Amino acid sequence: MKKFSFSNLILSIIFIIMAFEIIFLSIQNKKLNDQLSKLIGHTSAQPDMVVGTKLADSLSVSLEYGNVVNFDEKHPKYLVIYFSTTCKACIEDAETWMDLYEYLGKKNISMFGICQGEPDIVNEFIIKNKLKFPVAPDPTNVLLKKFGIHSLPSKSMIDEDNIVLFYSRGASGERDLKELKKIVPELQAG
Repeated sequence: MKKFSFSNLILSIIFIIMAFEIIFLSIQNKKLNDQLSKLIGHTSAQPDMVVGTKLADSLSVSLEYGNVVNFDEKHPKYLVIYFSTTCKACIEDAETWMDLYEYLGKKNISMFGICQGEPDIVNEFIIKNKLKFPVAPDPTNVLLKKFGIHSLPSKSMIDEDNIVLFYSRGASGERDLKELKKIVPELQAG
C-alpha cells in the first residue's frame, strides 16, 4: 500500500482549489457575457431574421394613434426598424433613419419602427430624436420575438407577400440605403 505523503496532500488541495476556481471563473464569464450582450443591444445568441424567409400572415403591429399594420392583408413594402431607447448604436443611428424615411417616402415605401421600451420612454426618444415615422412601443419584447429579432438595432425590408427582402443589424443607415438600392426595384432609379 502506498503511503500518502504531505506533498501529495498539498498537490491534491491545490488541484481541488484550481478546479473550483475554473468553475467560478466560467460562471463569472457567462454573467459578464450576458451583461455585455444587454449593453450592446443583443437580447440573445439566437440567429436573427433570414433574407428570403416568409413571415407569418398573422402578424400585426399596433402603431401610434390607432394605426395598425396587418401582414395578413395586401400591404406595401415596409422597412421596419427594430431598436431600443437604451442602445447606444440606436441613438447614434437615429438621424440616418430619418434620411431613410424621407427617401423611402418619395419611393412609396412605408417605414415604421418597433422600439423595445415602455411607451412613455419610447415617446421621449421619438421626440428627442425627431423621428417622424410611426413607432410601436414593445415593453415586453413580444413584437421583437414575433419578428425573430434578437439584435438591436436591426432593419428589415418586407415585401407585399411577407417575404424578407433585406435584413441588416447594427448602426448602418447609410450602408443600408446603398444595399436597399441594389435589391429593391423602386429604389434602383435613384
